[in-house]
Amino acid sequence: MDDRYRLYSSDDGENYELYDLRDAPGELNDISGAFTEITEILSSQLKTWLILCQESLSGNNYQK
Repeated sequence: MDDRYRLYSSDDGENYELYDLRDAPGELNDISGAFTEITEILSSQLKTWLILCQESLSGNNYQK
């Protein structure tokens, strides 16, 4: 993840909001429409992380 941006979804990843914590720490201005590439990168990283968490919970990413 990124320390500058916060990615948010209220609908389990169907839609995302993106906030710039450096320039607008109050998270009042969704910039996802203006920064689609950053939104796509962070949402992809989030989806990968969630998959890895599920694999970890089920023990599938541990050597046997």
